[in-house]
Parts: sequence; C-alpha cells; structure tokens
Amino acid sequence: MFGVVLLTLLAGCGTVPFDFPKEDSRALAPSDTTRLGQAVAERSKGRANESGFYALTDGLEALGARLRLIEHADHTIDAQYFIFKGDLAGSLFAGKLLRAADRGVRVRFLLDDIYISGLDPELALLNSHPNIEVRLFNPISRQGVPGEFLLCLQIALIS
Repeated sequence: MFGVVLLTLLAGCGTVPFDFPKEDSRALAPSDTTRLGQAVAERSKGRANESGFYALTDGLEALGARLRLIEHADHTIDAQYFIFKGDLAGSLFAGKLLRAADRGVRVRFLLDDIYISGLDPELALLNSHPNIEVRLFNPISRQGVPGEFLLCLQIALIS
C-alpha cells in the first residue's frame, strides 16, 4: 500500500510539456523619440559610457514609480516579476499594463510561475490582448495531489 501511495505522490511531480511551438520574442531597441527616451537622452548628455540608477527604498514609492513609468510608456514595456499577487498592488499594476496595451504599447510580462497559483485565468486574459505577451519561467504542473509541490521540492533538494 505504501508503494502505491508513494508512486501516486511521485506522479504528481510531473512537469509541464515543453514540446509546444514557441514564438521568439526580443526586446526592442531603445528609442530617443519617446517621452521617456527623450528624458533619458537629456539626462545622459555628456555622460558617454556612464550608467546610473536611482534607489527606491520604500515599497510604496517603488510601486508609484513603476505605475508612473507605465503611464508614460509610448512604445514598449518589459516587466519581470518574481512575486506577483492578485492583491491591490498587483491589480493596479496589471490594470496599468492593460491600459498601456490599449494605447498601442507592446507589453512583455515575465513571471515566476511558482508564486502565481490561482492567477491563471487573469493572466490568460491579459495574454489574450494583442499587445500583451505573458510568459512564465520555472513552470510547474498544477495537476496532482495536494502537497505535490512540497514533495517535489523535497525530492529536488535531496537529489
């Protein structure tokens, strides 16, 4: 009996199929003809071969900065998230991406699959927009028995 239970649990560690056709997707070249491109070009004058950053140490400030950047995007948005939730911040972010796509902005949204459980319908809806491409990294199977993730994680750590 123990062997049957163990085999059933291990069957839940199956992965998602990787043999389906994939479309190539590449970042677009930066442009100095957009509003943000012009702002960057202006701040970069006389600073060839230099780079810079502005630290955002407060979560609310960081979210506000991202939302404002989305509002000002004219051409393309590439967003990558490790943790994305269906909470207020996630809903605001997804809504702004949708409005940008409605304006004609190309949106590429890359997410870690491990932390988006339960958001598949919402992400599929976003992905159905002609200007939005949602992709997942670290894809996991959502089939099997409860606790399969913990079992698979434990097996992966042991091996």
